[in-house]
Parts: sequence; structure tokens; C-alpha cells
Amino acid sequence: MTASIEASAANERQLVSIPLSALAEQGTQSIVWTVDRGADTVHARPIKVAEFAADGVRVAEGLKPGDVVVAAGTQFMTENLKVKLAGDTALQSASAADGDAKQVR
Repeated sequence: MTASIEASAANERQLVSIPLSALAEQGTQSIVWTVDRGADTVHARPIKVAEFAADGVRVAEGLKPGDVVVAAGTQFMTENLKVKLAGDTALQSASAADGDAKQVR
């Protein structure tokens, strides 16, 4: 007896989910503004978008769970701009692809 078997191994990477409002562009590059908690400043970080979903954007490269991204007012961000985290609802923590972005408190 002989048999043919097809198998596929899932090598899925964990995607990070961010609000659509956090997505920005510099030239032709998709970016997000991340917060450096130590210096209380923002920095542009290039990202690779995996997909758009009803609850936000799935990021394939450039972010990891726990990174803090600016979710509102991205058009006003500049490199090394000072920000204040306490009570700022415009900042959200990137989360796993389940779409549960958590507000930084």
C-alpha cells in the first residue's frame, strides 16, 4: 500500500494589534509613535502592517506586546517630543492579536 500525505506546519508569529488611529506614515513608510517611558518622549518606529481588521491594525513587524503607542494626535508628533503618560487616554499599550489594546494607567 502507498499513501500520499500533505501536511503543513503552522509557523504563525504572534501579531500585535493597535488602533487604526495609531497608524501614521512618513513618506511611504508605515509608522507608529512609540513612547520611551524612561525619557517621556515619543519616537517614530517603522512597522509592517499584516492586515486591517474591524477592531484595528495587525502589525507583523516593528512592535511587540507591551510597547506603548500614541493612538490619537499622531499628526502632531515629532521626534523626541515630551509626553505625559498619567491619565492620557490617547496612549494605549499594544497587545496580542486578540484586539484587546489596554489603556495605560
